[in-house]
Amino acid sequence: MDYHYAPAHFFRGAVASVHATDEATRKAVVQHLNRCIHLDPTITGAYIVRGGLYGADLRFNNALQDFKAAVTIDPTLDDIWIQIAIVFLTHYHDCDACAKACTRALKNDLGLTQALHLRGEALARQGNVKAAMRDFVRLVMMQPTDRFAHLMKGKLLVQLDHARPALYAYKQFMEMGAEHESLDRITRGKAYKVTTVKEFKLAVDANPTPENLCLLSESLHSMGDTEASLHVINLAIESDPACARSYVRRAQCYIGNHAYKTAILDYDLALTLADKSELYRMYYERALCRSQLLSKAWNQLDAMQRGERVPCYYENNFRPGNDVPATLPAADMNVMCMTAFIKHTYVETANDFARCMKASHVMCEPYIERAALYVAGGEFNRAYQDLATALQIDPCNLHAYISAGVLKCRFSMYTASIECFDQALKHHPTSALAYYNRGVAYQMLNVWAQAESDYTRSIALDPTNVDAVRNRGLARCHLLNFPGAAHDFEDVYKHAPDDMDVVMGLGYVYLKLSRFTEAIALFKSHASHNPTATEAYVDAGNTYFTMAMCLADATTAASAVVLPAATSSKADSYKSLMQQARHCYLRAVRINPTDVAVRLNLAALFRARHDDANATRQYDVVMAIDPTNQDLHDEKAMMLLENGRFRDAIEHMHAAVAISVGLCPIVEIEYALLVKNKSMALHEWTRRRQVMPRTASPRASIMMMRVDRSYADVSRCGPDVATAMDGRDGKKRRMSVSADDVLADKQSIVGIKKTLSMHLANRGKVYEQMQDVAAAREDYLNAIYFDPVAFDVYFHLGTLALDERKLTDAIEFFAQALVLNPKLGVAHVNLGVTYLLLDAYDDAMHHLNAAGDIIPDCGFVWANKACVHIKQGHVDDALRNFSHAMKCMPTFAPLYVYRGRVLASQKHLHDSMVDFAAALQMGFTGDL
Repeated sequence: MDYHYAPAHFFRGAVASVHATDEATRKAVVQHLNRCIHLDPTITGAYIVRGGLYGADLRFNNALQDFKAAVTIDPTLDDIWIQIAIVFLTHYHDCDACAKACTRALKNDLGLTQALHLRGEALARQGNVKAAMRDFVRLVMMQPTDRFAHLMKGKLLVQLDHARPALYAYKQFMEMGAEHESLDRITRGKAYKVTTVKEFKLAVDANPTPENLCLLSESLHSMGDTEASLHVINLAIESDPACARSYVRRAQCYIGNHAYKTAILDYDLALTLADKSELYRMYYERALCRSQLLSKAWNQLDAMQRGERVPCYYENNFRPGNDVPATLPAADMNVMCMTAFIKHTYVETANDFARCMKASHVMCEPYIERAALYVAGGEFNRAYQDLATALQIDPCNLHAYISAGVLKCRFSMYTASIECFDQALKHHPTSALAYYNRGVAYQMLNVWAQAESDYTRSIALDPTNVDAVRNRGLARCHLLNFPGAAHDFEDVYKHAPDDMDVVMGLGYVYLKLSRFTEAIALFKSHASHNPTATEAYVDAGNTYFTMAMCLADATTAASAVVLPAATSSKADSYKSLMQQARHCYLRAVRINPTDVAVRLNLAALFRARHDDANATRQYDVVMAIDPTNQDLHDEKAMMLLENGRFRDAIEHMHAAVAISVGLCPIVEIEYALLVKNKSMALHEWTRRRQVMPRTASPRASIMMMRVDRSYADVSRCGPDVATAMDGRDGKKRRMSVSADDVLADKQSIVGIKKTLSMHLANRGKVYEQMQDVAAAREDYLNAIYFDPVAFDVYFHLGTLALDERKLTDAIEFFAQALVLNPKLGVAHVNLGVTYLLLDAYDDAMHHLNAAGDIIPDCGFVWANKACVHIKQGHVDDALRNFSHAMKCMPTFAPLYVYRGRVLASQKHLHDSMVDFAAALQMGFTGDL
C-alpha cells in the first residue's frame, strides 16, 4: 500500500469530515488533509475541506488562509471567493476586502446573485451608496422575486432621498412576504411596476390631454425616473401653457430632486393661472417648499459660523445652461448675505401660510406648519397661538397635539405636555409617536416606570422606532432592570454600531451585570474603529479598574481561607488589570492631553496603587489646566486625608464647596442662609422626620462599622448612561422631542445640589477625622438638606450619634439610611450595635443577621453577633461567631483578646493563653 499517495489522503479526509462531530475526529481529518497538502500542495479540495473545518471551529484566520490558497491555485472557484467574502464581512467587518472578493467572483460569472448581495452590503457599509445601489438594481432585474433585494434597494433609496421609489420597493417587499395568495400579490406588484407606465402612455397616445400627461408624469416620478417625468410634463405645458396643474406637477418633480428655487418659480406661474378655489393648496405647497429651502440655508449658515468652507451648489433641474444655485451664488456665500437671504425667505414663507389660511378657513395643516416655522425662528408665542387655532379648527388633530406637547416640553412644562399627549392618545390610541413623546416627558420628570411603559407601547406599535428602544434601555437602567436594558441597547447597537452613546450605555450595563469581558471587547472594538476617540479608551480603562478593585476586595476578604498560591495568583491578576487600566488611560491622555476627566481617573488609579507621587503629579496638571474643577479639589482632599494632612485637606474641601456654590445663584442664597442660620438644616430634618413613618420603639459595642471612602465617583468619564444617552444622532423625527432639545445644555439645579451635598459630606469626613464633631455634624446636616436621598450621609450622622450615645437619634438616622438603601450592610451593623446598647437583643440580632446576609465577609458582623450571644448567655454560639470573625479578619488583634476572655471565663485557660499570646504578638497594647 502506498502511504505517499496524496489523493488517497484527501479522499479519506474528505469522507471522514462528513461524520466528524467531535474534536478528536476533526483532528484526525485535519491530519489526513495536512498529509495530503504536504505530499501535493496543488490539490485545492484539501484546502477547501480544511478551511471548512477551521471555519466550523471558529478559527476564521486559518480558514481564510486555506480559502486564499485554494483560489490562488484555481481562481475560477466562485463559491470559495464568496466564502472568503462572507468571512471578511461577517467576522472581520472588512468591507473593502469583501467587495474585492465579490468582484473577483463576478469576473468569472456575472450571474452570481450571492456575490451581488454581499458586494452591495459591503459597499453600503462603506458609504458608497450609489455603487451599492447599482448592485441591488442588477439583483432585482436578475431575480425579481427576491424580496430582500427589494428591501435593500428601498433602504438605499431612502438614503439617496428618493422617497417614492423607496416606498414602492418597501411595498414590494411586504407583498412578497404575504403568506396567502403570494403569487397573485407578486404578479400584481410586477404589473403595477411594468404596465402602469405603458397604460398611461397608451392613454396619452389616444388622448394627449394635459390631465393624461400629468398622470403619466406622476407614474414615471413614482418609479424614480425624474428626468422622463419632467420631459412628459414639459410636453403637457407645451400643449396647454395655461394649465396650472401642469406647473404644480413640474414643481413637485423639482422638489423631489431638491431643486427648491426652480420649483418656487413654477408655483409662481401656477398661482397666476389657477382658479381661486385652487389657490389655498398652491400657497400651502409653496410655503412647504420655502420651508425646505430655509432649512438648507440654516444648515449652511451654521457651517459658516463654525468657520467651515461652504461651497456653492447648483440645483439639478435638468435644464442645461440654466444653472440655479441651491441657495446663493458663490460670490454671496458669506454670513451677512446668507442671513439676509434667510430673513427674506422666512418672511415669504410666513406670508404664504397666511395667504393659504385666508383662502381656506377649514384647513388646520397650515397653522401646524407655520407653528413649526415660528419655533425654528424663535417666535414661540406665535407658535402657541397657531397650534391653539389648529386645535380649534380640528380638535382631533394628532399632529397639532403632538407639536403642542413637544413645544411645552421645550420649556420644561412637562405636565402640560403630558396632557397634550394624553389628548392625542384619546383621539388616536394607536399613535406610536404620541406614546414615544409622552415617554420622553415622563423621562424628563424621572418617572421611569411610566416612561418605560410608554416606550414599550410605542415599540409595540412601531418596532422600527430605534429612539424608543434606546430610551427604554435608559429607563430600565434607572429601574435597575439591567438585563432588559442590555437587550434594548444591544438591539440599538445592531442598527447603530458607530453610535458612541449606545456604546457607552451598553458598556455601562455590561459592567452592572459583571460582564466585564464583553464590556472590554466592546470598548476595544470601538477604539479600533475610531482610534482618536478618548471615550473608548477611558471606558476600557474604567472596566479594567473596576475589575481590579472587585478582585482586590475578593482577595482581601478571602485571604484567610484560600491557599497562598491562589492568593498570589489573584494578586498577579490584580496587577495585570491595573496595568491594563493604566495603559488605556495613558492612551486617552496622549490623544487629548487637556482632558481633565481622564487625568482625574488616572490619578484615582495611582491612588489605588498607593502611588501618591504620580497621583499628585496628575492633580497638579489638572490644577494648571482647570483650577476651578471641583472634582479635583474633592479628590485631592481625600488623598490628603488618607495621608493625615487634615489642614491641607480641609482647604481643598473649602475650595470644592465654594466652586459648587458659585455655579447657581439660587444655591448660593440657600447655602448662605444655612451658614448664617446653623439650626436651619436641623429644623428641616426635624420637619421631615415628623412626616416619616415612626420606627419601632427601642426595647443596641463593641465594634462599629464606618464607611471609609470618599463620595466622589472614581470613573466619572465612564459610561454614565443617565447623561450619555441624552445625545441623539442627526436624524430626528420632526414631531418628536428628545432629551437634548429639552435640556439645551442647561446645568440642572438638582444636579448642582447633589454635587454640593457630596462635597459637604466629604468635608464632614475631614472634620470628623480632625475630631471637630460639631463642624462634621453641621456639614452632614447641610448635605442632607441639599440631597435628602443621600443614604451615606444618614449613615455618618447615625455613627456620630452612636459615638455620643444619642441612641434614639442614631436609630432614626440608620433607619432612614436603610429605607433609602436596604442593601447597606454597614448600616445594619451599626443599627444592631445601637439596639445592643439598648439591650434590645432580638432587634440587634435581626439587623446583624441581615448584615451577615449582605456582607458575609465582614468580621465586625460576627463579632457583634458574638456580643449579643454573650449578653443572652449563649457562650458556645459566641465562641463560634468570634472564630468566624477571626477567619474574616485574621490580623485584627482585639478579636483574639475578646475570644480569650470568653475562653478564660469558661476555664479554658490554655486556649485563652494562646489567644492572648497571638494578640500580643500582633502588637496589642491594651489590657488583657
